[in-house]
Amino acid sequence: MADALSNCSNISNANEEIIIAAESFLRNLFGIYPLPFILLALVVLLFFSASVIVGLREERLSVKLYIFLLHRTAGDLLTLIALATIDILHALDILTTKDTLDAFQVCALGYWSTTTAYLSLALMKLLAVKYPMFYRRHVRVRHCLAIVALSWVFGICWTIFHGIIAIDYRTHGTFIVQVCINMDECSKMGRIYWTAFGLTTYASVVIVYVWTALIVRRSLTRSRSVTNSTVNPNQRRGNLWKTGTNIVIYAVCFALDTPGVFAIGTLSRPVFGYDECVLIDRAMFDLSEILACIWLAAFLLRIIADPIANIVTDPSLRFIAIRVFCK
Repeated sequence: MADALSNCSNISNANEEIIIAAESFLRNLFGIYPLPFILLALVVLLFFSASVIVGLREERLSVKLYIFLLHRTAGDLLTLIALATIDILHALDILTTKDTLDAFQVCALGYWSTTTAYLSLALMKLLAVKYPMFYRRHVRVRHCLAIVALSWVFGICWTIFHGIIAIDYRTHGTFIVQVCINMDECSKMGRIYWTAFGLTTYASVVIVYVWTALIVRRSLTRSRSVTNSTVNPNQRRGNLWKTGTNIVIYAVCFALDTPGVFAIGTLSRPVFGYDECVLIDRAMFDLSEILACIWLAAFLLRIIADPIANIVTDPSLRFIAIRVFCK
């Protein structure tokens, strides 16, 4: 018994250094350092939103397409505002690191809306390319609005559920222990769930985008087809360019979403200190720090790059954006 207590005490002392390092790292990650990049991303998104709204009012842009782009932008704006608020309050010591990790759950709503927007856009483009007549006859603006509304309803419910789980997890509540044996088991289940969800949505969007690009590419090589006779080749090349850009941005910048969330979970574990008798893996902790930094950088890069790519690849939106900027 005495040996067990002594061993537990030694492990606790060894973990103390990592706990302090985790507090310091998370303070920097959710502190003042990323704030300038968050503000830059906010400016880009607001400019993009203004350009799209002007284009929709003037009926120069596709309503069905840009409804989902505005849906994605709204999710990104919500996430950025939440991150900026968390960073400022954390830097001013109004929020503790534990409070910050709980508040980080709000970003789940933005993640959900962005993910559903990407998946909806990918499926809509695939439908428009593979079944153009069906798309023109049966896909209406009201259908797109219904998808967006349902996405926000499910996203809010999903975020509330995750917030309850996070608070219960932090306070060692009774709800979470009913579905798993102990806190370590709950943490493992949470990481498996996030990994499965993240990889499934990521793979789905990439597969649909690649499928769409292959169909558009194949249509460019056909000399005699219905598609070739009804659609301008330059328009098809533009569609291929847009789809290829979407694939690259999504595939590169979203690739670290699942590892990033996994890393945040690993870094938050020593902060909450669930089991003093379990030695924290230093190598895993160091790897999680690197992954978390790269994830945040890729996340902000995606938010900045996506609107810029939309403006560059869409001549109508580019014309409107230049006009809005000059005003």
